[in-house]
Amino acid sequence: MKTILSACVLAVACGVTAAADLAFDWPRDKALVDQWRHKDNATLEPQADDGARTGVQRWRSGFKPFEFTWATLHFKKPLDMGDAGSIRYWVKGDGSGHRLQFQLGAAGLQGRGSLYYVNTAEAVTLNFMGWRECKASLARFITPTGGDPMRDLGQIGFAQFMIQRPPHNTAALDIQLGDFRIVRDKAKQRTLAALREKWRLVEVERVRREELEVQQNRVALDEVAKMLPDLRKQVEALPSEPVEAARKRAVLLWLVEDAEASVAAGMGASAKAVLDDVAASLRDAKSASSKIASRSDAATLPPIAETKGNPYLEPVLNEAKRCRDVKQRFPKGEAGYKAVENFWQFAGFGGRTYIMTWAACHPDSPLRGDPALIAQAMRWMQGVFQNHRGGDLNVGRTGGKGNPGQDPNINRFCYVPTFEAYLLLQETYPDLIPPSKRKEWDASAREVTEFQLKTYGEKVDRHAAGWYPNMDVHYLLLMELASRILGEPRWHAEAERFLKLIANSIYPDGAFTYLGRQNECFVYHEINVTHLARYWQLTGSRVARDLVLASGLYYPNNVEPGGVPEYYTDCFWKHYWGGASPTGPDIVASMLHEYRPKEVELAAQNRRVANVELKWAKPAHYYGIYAATLWRDFPEAPQRDGYILYDRDVQGPRGRFGHWSFAGTTRDHGKGAQGKDTFVGAMLTSKEEKQFPLDAALQVVTSQFRLQPDGLRYRACRYLSANEENAVTVAKDFAALTTRYRIQNVSWGGKSTLTNWEGQQEWIQTPHRIIGTLSIRPLADEKAYSIHGRVRLGQKLTIEKIDDSTFRYGGLRVRLHEHNYADAIAEPSENYWLQSSEQFRSTEIVLRDAHSVKFGEKEQKTYTADTEQFFTVEVSPADNAPAAQVKRHELPGGLRALEVVADGQWLMVIHNPLRKAVGAEIPVPNLKKVRCHQAKGAKPVSSLVGVRENQVRCLIPASSHVVLTADRHSTTTTP
Repeated sequence: MKTILSACVLAVACGVTAAADLAFDWPRDKALVDQWRHKDNATLEPQADDGARTGVQRWRSGFKPFEFTWATLHFKKPLDMGDAGSIRYWVKGDGSGHRLQFQLGAAGLQGRGSLYYVNTAEAVTLNFMGWRECKASLARFITPTGGDPMRDLGQIGFAQFMIQRPPHNTAALDIQLGDFRIVRDKAKQRTLAALREKWRLVEVERVRREELEVQQNRVALDEVAKMLPDLRKQVEALPSEPVEAARKRAVLLWLVEDAEASVAAGMGASAKAVLDDVAASLRDAKSASSKIASRSDAATLPPIAETKGNPYLEPVLNEAKRCRDVKQRFPKGEAGYKAVENFWQFAGFGGRTYIMTWAACHPDSPLRGDPALIAQAMRWMQGVFQNHRGGDLNVGRTGGKGNPGQDPNINRFCYVPTFEAYLLLQETYPDLIPPSKRKEWDASAREVTEFQLKTYGEKVDRHAAGWYPNMDVHYLLLMELASRILGEPRWHAEAERFLKLIANSIYPDGAFTYLGRQNECFVYHEINVTHLARYWQLTGSRVARDLVLASGLYYPNNVEPGGVPEYYTDCFWKHYWGGASPTGPDIVASMLHEYRPKEVELAAQNRRVANVELKWAKPAHYYGIYAATLWRDFPEAPQRDGYILYDRDVQGPRGRFGHWSFAGTTRDHGKGAQGKDTFVGAMLTSKEEKQFPLDAALQVVTSQFRLQPDGLRYRACRYLSANEENAVTVAKDFAALTTRYRIQNVSWGGKSTLTNWEGQQEWIQTPHRIIGTLSIRPLADEKAYSIHGRVRLGQKLTIEKIDDSTFRYGGLRVRLHEHNYADAIAEPSENYWLQSSEQFRSTEIVLRDAHSVKFGEKEQKTYTADTEQFFTVEVSPADNAPAAQVKRHELPGGLRALEVVADGQWLMVIHNPLRKAVGAEIPVPNLKKVRCHQAKGAKPVSSLVGVRENQVRCLIPASSHVVLTADRHSTTTTP
């Protein structure tokens, strides 16, 4: 990352440094005890000075429950490090091999949080004993997002030592720090003196300019006070007929209102510029005649392919009429800015601005040219363009209802439809936009776009695959629209760059990534296909068009025939259920029908998904505009049923049998990424036709250990997978999935680390049930408060306990066949990773180990390396007969097996979790013909194997499995 700091040159040699060259020197009379802070998994103890080093602190940590620790020295007042060349300090190593990294902290923007300047290049590996002098050069610190070294280095608030424990390293930390110094650089001092003189002159000019603006503003306010009453009377007296005159009158009335809002905020110059435009329009009878432009750009305003029966036109037009009559006003100045406290409101402001503008501009709209609608659209457009700070809507706002105070995505959510509206208004009613507003809105649009380019586009590797498609498509569309509004070819080139990244983000069966290499979360697929389709309309890009067409399988695979999507293959914090919107599948259906005539059946299946939702939903979002222009009338076709297939998107089985469906996933999210909390899931839909007919869902099945006695599972427990060793078998009438994985400490940005625990699972999925066995164990003696097995069921229903091992949840039956836990209870659960207990919308069956039952998870226990907790669970529709037999086996050679007899079929999945192939004699119950299926994922391979003395010989590949099956004619149940 480029940084101004890279121009610095270290000029101070090692050794004795003159006091004048020190920006900070550790006082020799005390260790600054009151200025140190440290993480709660560490201790700091002052040590006696040894003559060579002062302010010595002994720093110890066992790390748990984390894989890192830190110690921070806070300065009593901000320290000016503008002329610093390096930080010097001494470390007494402990040979542990941990990695020590130095960081500096400056005040965050608008006083929120801190900006961390991090030096990773000169991190110190603690593989030595005894004292060593270390250095962190200012030239090698990385500037954080939003950072400005010129500003930040003049107000450093703290220095921080951060230590990360490498994976598999269990050593504790015991080091000493001392003689901390910040050394000035004489060359930088000279440069800084020159810069500060330059800054002084710039500041003098800024003050002079502000004083001049204040004076001009004061004069303008006086002039405006004289102009306003008369101009308002003249505008109100304008004729309301014909419609061209009514449009001119409506827009001029809004401009007078806008000037009045500027006056109320003390913005005289702004009010004067607007009123000068009003006066000019009144003097020239032909100006702002509001005739619709004769030119019509089909890219900006695509024609509606079919209006008759189009299900998207009426909802969008009704929303336009509703918004036209909303008494929304946007005050100006600081008070006006603060009036919108929740930044999420701007998503609605932008979308509604576009809906109103489109309805007022499109030739097929009955609202075309509506004077009140145009004036209202311009009012809301002004409200959006005036309410950011430097291109960012987050500044000084929160997400409302306890949500975080920042979400950079809101800028893209808001400004894509706002730019659509502005471009459309420019092309359809160019004479209605007065010069003052065109100048103001152009400047605002430019600032927004450059902010996106700097904070989003420049952060994405130019040579990498896409990593965040649902935001990439927003950015893509925003750049293209901005390029057209302001005539900047470089922004179009940036859009094309991102299109190439997005093209690398689609999986074989039509899903896109969510983040990095994760599975897609259902709600975001619609964003991807709608925005790519719109980009194709604007540019004619075959790449964008073909990406939409390539997603054709996604909706039929992921949405049940009643309209319920599945969410259990999503990343761990996105398991929430909601209905499917029709716009995404309808756009895919219409484009397939038009451009892939050989895939008419697939187009018709996507149409079916859309039509199910259109029975209940009337989409009034601006995505409905995109869908309306593409919609074609053709028949639907029923979705496929009665199958098990290998889904290449999630790299696992997917099955659908009437109202019962299931899936499994083994996709590797990548090193350090947030892992899975479940490998399987299932759901049952209602037989009643209704909107969102979800009866019950198996949301998560996992094992966990608790590292803190209280708190949300996400923070206090560990259960997410890493370093997975997975295998999948898919056959006509069953699927199997096995996995062995390490359990991770979850972190964001690819920084998750490994715990010293592992999990293992074996699953069988059939047309009537899914059955699995899950185990968890520490790899060495480890402390924890509890071990639990969890079966999370969504949505919010009451679990009915039939007996000690059988539970009923809606139409699902959950049966615990075997386990070595102390008991099983039911309790409310989150379905989103940070929900409070008051927000819980799911329910869990929790299997508790004996220690946690006895001590209520308030005391730690050392779980020895030979500890293993396991449970075997069956989930099925309650009107299916339970499995006749479910048995977990521990076989010679470290093999594990799960045996199932159900529906006249015998199955056994034999899991080899070892990293070498294992041959074994497997006992089978009185069977004549046994078929062995190899774990080949999308390419099932099976063969008959010989049975001798009720045994079959198998070679189970490393980190994989085989499945043995026999039909009902050769099966007898064994006790």
